[in-house]
Amino acid sequence: MLNMIKSELYKIKKNKIFYVCSCIVILPALWVIYKDKILTTPPDDISNWIQSANVITSLFLSIASGFVITFLIQREYEDKTIINVLSAPTSRSVFIFSKFTMWLLWYLLLLGISMAIYMIGGKLIYADRFGRYEIGLLFQMIAKGRVLSFVASAPLLLIAILQRKTFYPSIMCSLVFTGMELFALMLPIRFGSMLPWPAAMLLGYGITGWYRIQAVIAVIISGIAGIAGACVVFQRQNQ
Repeated sequence: MLNMIKSELYKIKKNKIFYVCSCIVILPALWVIYKDKILTTPPDDISNWIQSANVITSLFLSIASGFVITFLIQREYEDKTIINVLSAPTSRSVFIFSKFTMWLLWYLLLLGISMAIYMIGGKLIYADRFGRYEIGLLFQMIAKGRVLSFVASAPLLLIAILQRKTFYPSIMCSLVFTGMELFALMLPIRFGSMLPWPAAMLLGYGITGWYRIQAVIAVIISGIAGIAGACVVFQRQNQ
């Protein structure tokens, strides 16, 4: 497992798509800070500013994440290096978990960078008004919401395995998942909390009661189904 993760790290260092996807996430966050500090007047209500930051992070991180997992899997089929994996005695589940681990590490790294940008930016824009409560709100909406969104997006791993050399199905699904997240607040809460992608966003906004339980269950089921499904499908694939 550790050797495969090291191998994945080596592949990432040599490929530009990871740097491009990272810039897709980081640059909009920097633009928000620059715009609200230099070009325009920021919202007087800090919670509205954090909500805007959450939407921007959700949009760009989710889309970039779809490209990353697609590349991690599709490139193996495109370069035919998958043949070595399928014919080797190494557990196929280890291969899946090494890909998932790299996807998760990239996601958490970019989420951490985005959080740092917004915390520093919040202090620059709002000065003393940006305190512990606002930082807590930032963590609840963005950090918590994005982590849950990642779990809910685990079916992308399964789709990437099923599509093999094809590129667009997982990308299209990533766009659909992202769209469902962004429209979470427009859906009736009883429906939004049943679907894992808007449910992740709603949990970030702090829904309570039965809808919270329902949303957590939806996200967990999606995560388990995505990872387990990917393992089962990959076990059955032939060269």
